[in-house]
Amino acid sequence: MVNRQYEQQRSVTRRGFLLAAAGASAAGTAIQAACGASSPAAPVGQSAAPAEVIWTSWATDDLGMNRVKEQADLFAQEYPQIKVTIANVASSAYQDKLLSGLAAGAGPDVFRDNPADALPLIAQGHLEPLDPLLTRTKGGWWGTKDVKPTVMDWGRYKGKQYGFPMGTGAYYDFSINRNLYRNAGLPEPPTKYDDPSWTFDRVLEDAKKLAKRSGDMPQQFGIDNSMSWNFLHPLVMSWGGDFMDYKTGEFRWHEAPATEAIQWMADLALRYQVAPTAADNQGGLFKFERGHTALTWSTFNLAMYLLTSVGDQFEWDMIPPPHAPNKPPKLWFYTSWWVLNHATKVKDAAWTFIYWVSGPKGQRVEVEYTWTAPHFYSLDSKFGLRMGAGTAAKKNLGVAFDFLKYISPDRPELNLHYTDAIKMLNPALAKVGSGELTAKQAMAQIKPQMDDLLRQGLER
Repeated sequence: MVNRQYEQQRSVTRRGFLLAAAGASAAGTAIQAACGASSPAAPVGQSAAPAEVIWTSWATDDLGMNRVKEQADLFAQEYPQIKVTIANVASSAYQDKLLSGLAAGAGPDVFRDNPADALPLIAQGHLEPLDPLLTRTKGGWWGTKDVKPTVMDWGRYKGKQYGFPMGTGAYYDFSINRNLYRNAGLPEPPTKYDDPSWTFDRVLEDAKKLAKRSGDMPQQFGIDNSMSWNFLHPLVMSWGGDFMDYKTGEFRWHEAPATEAIQWMADLALRYQVAPTAADNQGGLFKFERGHTALTWSTFNLAMYLLTSVGDQFEWDMIPPPHAPNKPPKLWFYTSWWVLNHATKVKDAAWTFIYWVSGPKGQRVEVEYTWTAPHFYSLDSKFGLRMGAGTAAKKNLGVAFDFLKYISPDRPELNLHYTDAIKMLNPALAKVGSGELTAKQAMAQIKPQMDDLLRQGLER
């Protein structure tokens, strides 16, 4: 068990964080192993002495908790002298609990954060730079040919590695109801990203043929729409536009490629009536899981959730996003980070854990649950295994590891005012989605404020 001297060093503030986490989510739990047996050597330069590591994220749903418990169990088998205490907090309260703990000089040892939320923590000195620890760590997975190119760079900021990417995926793909396509007698969409036939025009034509009405009452839709930045950002890039000028900070969604793409998304419901309006979808009648919508904007990370929510109502699958004629699709690679608390009093143990959970042994569980893109070539074959061999064999799981060459290298989320800019943008997008304003009008209205925010937020 963890040594008594260490237990006496645990501060009241730190225990308060654990109590707060347990109060916010009944999912908080401790995973502990007896310490009688010897363990494999820790990464070179690390002591792996008996210690407790507090680990937190906002994975509080059943699938999420099953995943992290299994990871902690596997780690305990390899490092039985290190106790990992899971102190997860629901997303609605996560940042408040985290910031309170960090401000008091405590908080979790290893935790999840999104890059936009992590940047202020870097400025305040709360996050431990990982480069010195990586330099000391020999013989592990870092720098091997198993690591996919550029993936770990997504944990870097201003030339330093502050986090290990986790929970990664790509906006976007489509989830498809194959039954509706077959019932309509339509050729099913391609399964590869670069298929020349899978264009935005093809998507619209398919959606028109799939939509059904009885008088003024919709019965079935060909597609849904989303005025969310997460989907519009890659859509705009695929149309030839961009969110901002990454050198000057100028907001660029007022330009024609962007406004045309945004308007196309809104017009799926407003003009073409192939997607449900908010009024059509009252009560969730046309949510994808209900079986009356052929295509939904999604990400491959949701596959396990669809397995549960759709069940055997219809045959669903994942397909790549469309593209403009003679151009490849462009995707936004989104990620969270596992980060190390600079104030941790158990740095060796915390480093041993964060390095393990971010490597192929720790990530394997997440990949099998389809919760993240595989960061390691050795894990490609593991994606979706928890769906069951028979189910996984029928799904187009290649979308989860064929996407990297279509990723935009630009990272708007590292603009210091990214979060404020999205808060400014969302109401304008809602007005486009409702038809109150055109995309051209809405983006022109907010351009001065967006310019100011994004220019002020450039990396310095």
